[in-house]
Amino acid sequence: MKFAVVKIGKSQYKVQEGDQLLIDHLASENLKEGDKKDIEEVLMVVVDEKAIIGKPYLRDKVVTLKVLGEQKGKKLRVATYKAKSRERRVVGFRGIYTKVVVEKISDKISSKSIKKPVVRR
Repeated sequence: MKFAVVKIGKSQYKVQEGDQLLIDHLASENLKEGDKKDIEEVLMVVVDEKAIIGKPYLRDKVVTLKVLGEQKGKKLRVATYKAKSRERRVVGFRGIYTKVVVEKISDKISSKSIKKPVVRR
């Protein structure tokens, strides 16, 4: 079993490969359906009962997400009432979420980890 704990926006999620998630709307990044996003804020990875915990993040791990679209959440109704003043107000709210699927949990490939050929003169 392989899973990871990642931080996306203000929330933390426990994810496995193939999981579908509803996360807070990623409007600032202009992601469209089918786009991929790499999450580098990986807090913990568990592989076969062996846990690797970051301080606070793991530098060499990355989680790849694929955007499936946007979706509206449940409607919330908030009612306020003030006694003896005849004041009543009802406000509705529907949050917008981004639906994603976790494609893979893998090691990050950086330019430092790639060995350059040695040139001798």
